[in-house]
Amino acid sequence: MMWQRFDEKKDALVRQYKEDAYEYGLSPDALRALFEETECAYADAPMTARKTALMCAVMENARIEVRPDELFPDKLEHLGLLTADSLAHHLPVYDEIEARFGDEIDHLPDGAVLAGLDFGHVAPHWERLFAIGIPGMLAALREAEARDDGTHALYYESGIRVAESLLSLVHRFATLAEAKDTPETRFAAKNLRALTEHAPETMGEGMQLIFLFYRLHMYVDATPIRSLGALDRLLGPLYESDLASGRYTEETLREILRDFLWKIRAMETTANLPFFLGKSERAEDLAFSLVLLAEYEALDIFDPKIHILYRKGVNEPLYARALDLIRRGKSSFVFIGEETSRKALERIGIAPEHARDVGVYGCYEPVAIGTEVPCTCAAYLNFAKAVEITVQDGVEYPDFDAFMAAVEKTLLRFCRYTLDYERKCEAYSLDVCPSPLLSATYESSVMRGVDLHAPDLGGALYNNTSVIGAGIGTAADACLAVKTVVYEKKMLSLAALAEILKNDFKDEERLRLFVKKKCPKYGTGDAVADAVASRLVHLFADAFNGVPNGRGGVFRVGVCSVDYRFKMGKNTGATPDGRLSGEPLSKNAAPSVGCDRGGVTAYLSSVTRFDGTRIPNGCVADVVLHKSAVKGEEGLIAMRGLLDYYMTEGGSAMHFNVLSEEELREAQKNPDAYRNLQIRLCGWNMRFIDLSLREQEEFILRASQA
Repeated sequence: MMWQRFDEKKDALVRQYKEDAYEYGLSPDALRALFEETECAYADAPMTARKTALMCAVMENARIEVRPDELFPDKLEHLGLLTADSLAHHLPVYDEIEARFGDEIDHLPDGAVLAGLDFGHVAPHWERLFAIGIPGMLAALREAEARDDGTHALYYESGIRVAESLLSLVHRFATLAEAKDTPETRFAAKNLRALTEHAPETMGEGMQLIFLFYRLHMYVDATPIRSLGALDRLLGPLYESDLASGRYTEETLREILRDFLWKIRAMETTANLPFFLGKSERAEDLAFSLVLLAEYEALDIFDPKIHILYRKGVNEPLYARALDLIRRGKSSFVFIGEETSRKALERIGIAPEHARDVGVYGCYEPVAIGTEVPCTCAAYLNFAKAVEITVQDGVEYPDFDAFMAAVEKTLLRFCRYTLDYERKCEAYSLDVCPSPLLSATYESSVMRGVDLHAPDLGGALYNNTSVIGAGIGTAADACLAVKTVVYEKKMLSLAALAEILKNDFKDEERLRLFVKKKCPKYGTGDAVADAVASRLVHLFADAFNGVPNGRGGVFRVGVCSVDYRFKMGKNTGATPDGRLSGEPLSKNAAPSVGCDRGGVTAYLSSVTRFDGTRIPNGCVADVVLHKSAVKGEEGLIAMRGLLDYYMTEGGSAMHFNVLSEEELREAQKNPDAYRNLQIRLCGWNMRFIDLSLREQEEFILRASQA
């Protein structure tokens, strides 16, 4: 029955999202006309009703594509209509907030805070979806509607209509797949027909469900999914059942896995598309995870990114396999400390039975699976900007303690602004992005009859908002430089230093080299430096964690930067640590580039000075190791020792790059010979040759010091 020809078709399949062959629906012009007609008809309707009508118009009428060589059809000619419509309603919200509240919000300098509404870091409740399927989701909505007194009629009408349109779409895909009549499309049609009748019962059905929901959320519901869930727990039992029943051979199931992973690679999702492993403790699910990693290695791809949940003594072969892959150049892994994450979620009020079910969204953000919507990137706060403003405020503080108190006061001003602004934004969340499809997967949302993005009280049990602190390494080093040159060595006054920084260290290269080379640095295991960094992080955490937001939940914090360190750095002037105006901030919880000169153990001891249980949105340690340090069995033991140490000391998340300066230089000179050289960048994976020159040079410098 099966095809067994992945190697023959993979070059064509990698282009499946770049080459269109749509059919079986309205032409693009006709669909645009229908969309515009629907917009006019619902111009005065509530946003939920309007968006529902637009979603259904696209799902029921847009052309679809089924390639004769693909296993998992999911392409819908959405034309970006819902995404554009969502953006069109997004910007006026911020204009209205500015018009209504501009005078009362304490505006901050450029680069201090980046804040807004976050609809882009969500995931369906995959476990519930796999348990009840699309028909069960529709039945649950109808049953809840029957119990409702009419108070939540709009919610139920919208959810039911979207679910019915989804079933109609799946039938259309199945019909077109049957018409193609190839071995692959017969497999696809069988899976699609099954999904219209019941929950997934085979691995192929489960994978088809994942791809359908991902594409529809991304481009029709306009709520980007940032996790495909715990694949060992979702697909592992189906893989086991397929094998045990004799339905498919192991060889065939591996072929299906290759198609699954290759399809994710072909999507080229911004920042990579993640899933996580290590959630299940069943030996059978561990076996599935190891097979998946074997196929991932064989494909030699850098996307998807893979989260590994870490619990000492559980799934040990999985950790060893992931570490081995990392040291051999497959860097798309991050380890998440499940125990620290659980405790952190409990500290912000999540019940132990819910906090115990930790998952991961986005880059490395912990979440309570199926009960929490954490808005993991609602705002970014610039630690380094607080130091810059304090140095430049014209006050000659009598001692370092007074200076630090002023930095903290500035930082708290950033926090108060962010709290106030986010609450005001969240009051408009349902006016911008109701999500009937996403909401229908959460039991609490269906039972309450409330959308997940509703203000006042959202549909999740925990409707939280996450704020991220960026540039902690830069900020700590800047404070330490002030301590050294102004208060200890008395080389110059604070006012003189401020003037030098305004001039971007012009004609002061000696001073700049002194503060870069001779002052204490965060990330080296220096107790004083680590105390300064921890003081700022914990102040930030206490300002937000558990504070009520605008959706019936609370705020929670993380410490990372991802690529916002570039944008924030451009709007941050020269800082006392020797960083020039406009240069990037330090990355995530890492030291500034070139400052981790105490070695990796010292660096990890610095990061673990932060109390991970006070950082529920995650805090990642970026570890760079030289290739020579991880060779053979001893090298693997050394990597495992670092992972165990960090997690035992309360670490939140850790990822590795295993590099050599020589290889990276060669890759710069001869990129064609290093097309598959991978780099773990902030929270995602890339090819080294696709990085900017500045980013390449940062990794080369860190590799030279590893």
